[in-house]
Amino acid sequence: MVASYLSVRRKSTSAIDLAHRAIWQNMLQRCNNPRNPGYHNYGGRGVTVCDRWDPAKGGSFHNFLQDMGYRPSVFHQLDKEAVSRHNLIYGPEYCRWVPRAENQASDRKRARNPKHSS
Repeated sequence: MVASYLSVRRKSTSAIDLAHRAIWQNMLQRCNNPRNPGYHNYGGRGVTVCDRWDPAKGGSFHNFLQDMGYRPSVFHQLDKEAVSRHNLIYGPEYCRWVPRAENQASDRKRARNPKHSS
């Protein structure tokens, strides 16, 4: 019984790590890859990733996870504007895990009033 619990625990931890790695990689792609469909809203507007998180600048996924921790639930998203509305940097000083509904509501608000978008 204990062995089966441990194997399930290892698999779920691995899945959690993979999900967080995907979030980190998507952030990097949006900011650094002009071929990424979201680049025009991020890297194309000057949004960057801090040195500590960007492997091209010596950063790592380990640093990202150490700074952000695990998201509280699958319904949370990484938000770079949770601390400062017009922030252009993904980094530990500015990012927070926020509920998806809250993040989408702020996106809709910015879309309706573009002069206040970042």
